[in-house]
Amino acid sequence: MNKMASETKVHYKSYKAGKRWMVASLSVVTLGLGLLGATETAQAKTAEAPDDTSSSIKSGTTTEAKQVTLNTTPQVDEKAETPGDASGQGGAAEAKEAPAAEAPGNTAVETPETNPKTPEAPATPAPTAPADTQVKPAAPEPAAPAENPEETDTPAPDTPAPKSPAPIKAARTARAAVSPIDGVNASEWIPDVSLRTQIIKVINKMAPTYNGQPTYVATEANLYQYVDKLQSIDDDATTGPITDFTGLNYFPNLHSLNFTNVRIPVSALIDFSVVPSLSYVSFYLANDGANHDLKTIMDTYFSHNENLSFLKLPDSYLTGSIPDLSKYTKLTMIYLPNNQLTGSIPDLSSIPELWSVDVSHNQLSGAFPDIGNWPAMTTLNVSYNQLTGDLPDLSHFRGSLSYMFNHLTSGVIQDLGENGEPEVNYGVYQRLQGKTFKLSADQRSFDPVTGVVTGFQDMKTGQIDDNEGTWTAALANGITIAYGDLDPNLPTEEIPAWAATAEDATDWFSVQGISGNKVGLTFTAKQDVPDGTYTIQVVNQSFGALWGYSAYITFKIENEKPVDPGNPDTPDPGVTTGTVTIVNVDQDGQVISQSQQTGNVGDAFTITAPTIKGYKLVGDRVASGTYTAGGQTVTFTYQVLSSGGDGDAVDPTNPTDPKKPVVDETGDTVNGGSAAQVVSAKRGSATTTTAKAVNLATTSTADTAAAKPASQPATTLPQTDETTTSAWAGLALLLGTVLTGLGLKRKSH
Repeated sequence: MNKMASETKVHYKSYKAGKRWMVASLSVVTLGLGLLGATETAQAKTAEAPDDTSSSIKSGTTTEAKQVTLNTTPQVDEKAETPGDASGQGGAAEAKEAPAAEAPGNTAVETPETNPKTPEAPATPAPTAPADTQVKPAAPEPAAPAENPEETDTPAPDTPAPKSPAPIKAARTARAAVSPIDGVNASEWIPDVSLRTQIIKVINKMAPTYNGQPTYVATEANLYQYVDKLQSIDDDATTGPITDFTGLNYFPNLHSLNFTNVRIPVSALIDFSVVPSLSYVSFYLANDGANHDLKTIMDTYFSHNENLSFLKLPDSYLTGSIPDLSKYTKLTMIYLPNNQLTGSIPDLSSIPELWSVDVSHNQLSGAFPDIGNWPAMTTLNVSYNQLTGDLPDLSHFRGSLSYMFNHLTSGVIQDLGENGEPEVNYGVYQRLQGKTFKLSADQRSFDPVTGVVTGFQDMKTGQIDDNEGTWTAALANGITIAYGDLDPNLPTEEIPAWAATAEDATDWFSVQGISGNKVGLTFTAKQDVPDGTYTIQVVNQSFGALWGYSAYITFKIENEKPVDPGNPDTPDPGVTTGTVTIVNVDQDGQVISQSQQTGNVGDAFTITAPTIKGYKLVGDRVASGTYTAGGQTVTFTYQVLSSGGDGDAVDPTNPTDPKKPVVDETGDTVNGGSAAQVVSAKRGSATTTTAKAVNLATTSTADTAAAKPASQPATTLPQTDETTTSAWAGLALLLGTVLTGLGLKRKSH
């Protein structure tokens, strides 16, 4: 019995011991299941962790993130929670999931050891906004029209604040795709220090405050947490030079780039297609020697940014023509003044919301654009270009026009605003080239305006108003008409200064309007005016307080010259050679020989008498004069020698009939004149000029034997006591011989 009791006791103890093990096992299993099903309790986040805790965060969580290539575009899960919402409360909305704490001092904060996902905190802790209060961030004042940043609801002024800030959930739901910049210092993914500094400055400026303290402070170390807050980058006077825009692709809400205080080199630009929301672009490009062709810039850097609404590149050294911008259908403003753009203004009628275009101060040419077909256009500035021709039909346009300093031949009477009200008419200082007018003694009037200025359009009808004319306006102080050559390359705005130095021709003309032609003016020369260039300025008759149209017109005057009756002593046009004929004659005026000598008209000549064998020169040996176009004759007189022995002969190649007068090439007789005279051979001239330094004496001795003509052979003169047989004696001898023969014949018979 005792044994049974003992065994029973032993079994009971074993059973009891086994029961304890079973209970323990069941307790362990139950506790494990309880832990698996337990829900984590959120702790209130009263302040971000100090900077000295960030090292443990980075060491445990960011090593893999740093190894990701930073040039890829981050993939953000729309459902994933960001370090802060659009209102900048740092996740205050999630605090509703946790119970309210009694006081800020009692709020439990998870340490980096318990929550490695806790974001880095700013150097200065800031109190957390109440859970049920949303604070609207202070948006920066925009420098130009742009899209408004998203706004959050603002609490009513009388909303009571809770006694203590609600705890904020520090742990975040894991993102579906980790951004390659998570946990990475901004200096590694925004290489340009000026750009990086300006982005941080703009983000912190937008931070909402609570109790006078910002709810967050962005730094280079934690900038990756606030990339969704940046909507616009606006530079200021402290912004340094920017040489690289790399890194902007990590800001998903960025839509505006407005740099007006620094010049951006073309090499700093990136393909902005990585910023798909980009709609506002305002740059001053630097003159860095790069290609500033506008079409190349648009195709290279903004080809896929079809959300652009504002394109502003003023004073940026742009070259080339304005490209086709029709694919940017959201454009509302094109602002390209002060560049070197050439070519014509393209048709922009396919851009439905475009309301403002400024392409002033360029080198654009061609016709004025037909803006009447541009649906939303209300502001156009094409001043300081080289546009030509007449204005198009503007009856469908209502807005502001500026077209001064061009070469446009027409204007508008009155510019009409969007509501049809009169606006300032900026159509002054057109520069036009006028005509050339020939004045004579009978024709002294002309019209320099008609055909140069075509008229002035009534914008209500689009037609030229025949009742609107022109009148002259001053070029400079007291000068209405200026005389002198006007340099065509002189800038138009410098014409008044030039006119002040030109000759004042205002009093040389009278000016009157033309009946039935309101545009034209009649100028009448009061006196003989010189040939040359004249410049005037005309304005439309309605020119007044709201300005209007004016034009500088340059024209020329040529006076017809009277017909010259001619002067016989004046050489014929084009004749440059004069001829002198030298004639050598004996004392009886018979020509011994002659020759010619030529030279330039007006030049002096000197002729020396030749030596002729058998003849002795009578008078001076030298004659001089001046060549004339009509020709002249110089005559030298010789005396035949009384004894020459061998009978010197004259050149037989130029025989001369002593009974026939010698005629020169002009048909004038050259023999029979006084010795050594220079005679003009021009017909109609009765002038005989005695050669200079010639003073020849006339022959005083007459010889019975005349000189032989040049065509006969030379003979020998008879000598003293020489017997000469007469021809009659020979004839008698011949007759005697014949009679003797007849006598002898008869005797023989």
